[in-house]
Amino acid sequence: MAEIKRIRVIEGVSMPLVFFGSYQVSKKEVLKSVLTASLENGITGFDTSPSYGNQDVFGEMLKACTEELSINREKIFLTGKVDGWQMCRSNGNVEKYVDSQMKVLKVDYLDLILIHWPFERYLFNTWKCLENIYSKGKVKTIGLCNVNKRVLNKLIEQDIEVKPQVIQNEISPLRTAEDEVSYFQNQGIVVEAYSPLCRMMPDVKNSKTLFSIANKYQKSIPQVILRWHIQRGIVPIFTSSKPERIADNIEIFDFELTENEVLEINKMNTNYKIFPESYGCPGF
Repeated sequence: MAEIKRIRVIEGVSMPLVFFGSYQVSKKEVLKSVLTASLENGITGFDTSPSYGNQDVFGEMLKACTEELSINREKIFLTGKVDGWQMCRSNGNVEKYVDSQMKVLKVDYLDLILIHWPFERYLFNTWKCLENIYSKGKVKTIGLCNVNKRVLNKLIEQDIEVKPQVIQNEISPLRTAEDEVSYFQNQGIVVEAYSPLCRMMPDVKNSKTLFSIANKYQKSIPQVILRWHIQRGIVPIFTSSKPERIADNIEIFDFELTENEVLEINKMNTNYKIFPESYGCPGF
């Protein structure tokens, strides 16, 4: 199994440069095939959430695949999330939900736990609970999803002991989020991108800019986009139900975009989001 390079998160903890996301992949046989393909192609980073409705099957299939391929748990970087309803129902005391995730995922620790949507009313209490879980060693790192600079600063200004170590936002050629990304990275926070290909929407799929760059390097448009993320220091999380697509998408370490090409892709930005902020945290 080829080893994908890693990026440092905190002292003693690093994550792979590319992740497989489990969103909308729930059939056992499909999960088995795509997890096998991921692992065989060196992908050891996996993103999950209770709201995806498949953590139990995912945990079962990941355990089966790693055992079949003789891959130790320490090689895997596994992400879980705290969902909004869990924050609300427990007033931020979410430890039991984190414990439940570890049980269904069949692990005794998570490499990363993220607050999925930052419901303002419960954010501070939830974060303090995550700090406690972190201090116990149940999770190696903690962070946030779907946040902007204002939300991050509001949290940091409160009485917290651990600053977010990872932020996962929607980032793609149609939402480059340059100011946000730079700000978070300057804070020493690792940035992850979900929906990194923007679901290959027409403005992406038919982009003359991306087509030209892909033709130059004899690569696909998804490969160019994933390479663009990595060269920006962003960790992309892609998903697919096709093993062959996973094998293709990881072929991104044998070429390098020029600085000008990165800038040309940046110019595609329209601030388009598949999941608007108000979807999960209205008014925040």
